[in-house]
Amino acid sequence: MSKRTGNGSTTHLQNSAASTKKKLMLSAKGADSIQKSDEGILTTSAKFIIEHQIELPMTLIGLIVALHGLRVPVASKFFYLSYETSPGSGEYGVGFDDVYYVAFWVLAFTATREAIMRHVFQPFARWNGVHSAKKLVRFAEQGWSFLYYVVFWTLGMYVMYQGPHWFNVSHYWIDYPHTPISKICKWYYLVQFAFWVQQVFVLNIEERRKDFTAMLTHHIITCVLMASSYFSNFTRIGNAVLCTMDFADIILPLAKILNYLNMRTICDIMFVVFLVSWLVTRHILFGIIIWSTFVGARARQILHTLYSIPVPGPVHNTGDRHHILVCHDLARGDKGHPWERRRRYEERFRRRLMFCVIASDMYRNSIQR
Repeated sequence: MSKRTGNGSTTHLQNSAASTKKKLMLSAKGADSIQKSDEGILTTSAKFIIEHQIELPMTLIGLIVALHGLRVPVASKFFYLSYETSPGSGEYGVGFDDVYYVAFWVLAFTATREAIMRHVFQPFARWNGVHSAKKLVRFAEQGWSFLYYVVFWTLGMYVMYQGPHWFNVSHYWIDYPHTPISKICKWYYLVQFAFWVQQVFVLNIEERRKDFTAMLTHHIITCVLMASSYFSNFTRIGNAVLCTMDFADIILPLAKILNYLNMRTICDIMFVVFLVSWLVTRHILFGIIIWSTFVGARARQILHTLYSIPVPGPVHNTGDRHHILVCHDLARGDKGHPWERRRRYEERFRRRLMFCVIASDMYRNSIQR
């Protein structure tokens, strides 16, 4: 009797274990199906967005236009620059309402980029013998990059030419902070910022490449730098940096386009031009800009300290050349009477200034030639 009971208990335990295992398997299958369902929804949504990069942004823009027609106050901020100092002055301040303008241009760039790629560059590539689907997409992407950088590098150089900082790094600091800014400078800066925000979106909808993480990090850092320089009124430096960076980005897409078109000789020449332009713009000119930001900020601090010490007699005019060597005299904390300290500071300042005046003039003369 006990033996039969023992067998029955064993059978019952085995049945319970089998039932539990079956439930666990069903639960795991249910979790997998839910996960696959979620992945399916995300994949479907991403595919829908990718396939409607013209229609979706244009729909949102159309909605904003309708709200503007209904005189909804916030809608006008998407189409017009905010913070004009006075009506018709052409000078603007900065503020958080500029986000609306950036958002509009993110939508506009998304639709424009897809339209030009799909209806201009891809047909052009087919007409020139490019038939691979992957190559068509890559050709169109490089074509869009080439077109964008040609337009905005030219515009950036125009903005610099109109300002006092045209190949003159001292004006990054003279009269700082540079507010208000001109209409074209503000438009240029906000639209460039919108482009880089849109590039983060583009990077996530394109086919993942090996350099995805590096490029995503680059785009995010670029957006952070542009936003911080805009709100801290370093737009002159930002303009110069963008111009030095954008020039090489014209040459590289052009070389890739020529490669897709099997123009090997011209392609090789353009790669050499790209290499030279990369070295000149991103290692020499950009280095000068970085040097000026470090030295110029320190020089401004020294000048402020020098001329905040009240002394009798005329103030020595050191001119507007703020691009000087780093002076560590203030950091060392010289002792003595304030008037005597000022005399020593000015003497050391003039000695260091002479070298930088000569170096700056030589640099500007070489650029003008």
